[in-house]
Amino acid sequence: MQISDLVAIGTLGNSIDEKGFFSFHDLGKIDFEKLNNVFLIFTDHRVRYVSIIDKAQKKRKKLKIDDKEIAMETVKMGGAEIALPYWELPQTDQEKLVGKSIFFQKKILGNVIDLIKSNKQTTLIISNEKDQEIMIPYVEYYIDTVTDDAIIIKNAKSLLEIYQ
Repeated sequence: MQISDLVAIGTLGNSIDEKGFFSFHDLGKIDFEKLNNVFLIFTDHRVRYVSIIDKAQKKRKKLKIDDKEIAMETVKMGGAEIALPYWELPQTDQEKLVGKSIFFQKKILGNVIDLIKSNKQTTLIISNEKDQEIMIPYVEYYIDTVTDDAIIIKNAKSLLEIYQ
């Protein structure tokens, strides 16, 4: 497995509470209750595999990991990203984006033919009428509205100039 196979699903805080829990900031990609074994990615790109031995969810989500040395290392490094291999992530609604028409400034740009998923974001691959492949990041800055049939994008003028 390569680090490029890992997809960030959240971050651990930089401190441990009196019961041994880290705060967990969830990116909404997984079911928190089903989270068991994860990879921690530190800012220096070292990766550690840990098991989650306890969870709490009141005001905030919290996790406790099984390895005290790695827990202390996480504190020392100021927190860590939590990641899973992409093949362990549940199928999301993003797969339903393939085939949708893309509109920009009330004109059809093309259709989504594929997705590129990385640990940070998903990128739409759009085929236009010239059979060019246009890549648009699937992030709030570019995505205005998603309907059953179409995706309306925004803020893409300078990005689309590359393809003219």
